[in-house]
Amino acid sequence: MTDESTIVEMQEEAVWIYAQINEEGRVVGVSQLSGEVIADHMVYISALPDPYSVLGKRYHQDTGEWEELPQEELPPPEPSFEEKILAKLDEIEVGKGLPEGEHPPEEYVALLDGIINGGGI
Repeated sequence: MTDESTIVEMQEEAVWIYAQINEEGRVVGVSQLSGEVIADHMVYISALPDPYSVLGKRYHQDTGEWEELPQEELPPPEPSFEEKILAKLDEIEVGKGLPEGEHPPEEYVALLDGIINGGGI
């Protein structure tokens, strides 16, 4: 027989694991939550031996089955802010016909002024 304090401890340690699905039923994330959630885009998966195994699969709500899908190709990452600045500076150097590593100060000032004042690059 369990007493009330044991039940409270068990409830506090409980974790609900859900697959987050998009409009097409593809799993786009897995969440470990401290409570139950009832939502169309959340599928309870705590009972699965490896809940993360559903990532990238499609869930069919009408049958409760998981479908393997081909891996989606990720788009190439956006260049970092630093990479954009360096690329722009390279454009300036090439445009001026300067030797590599020699930068015209007025072009730097204009570029940095545009960045600082929100003009972008």
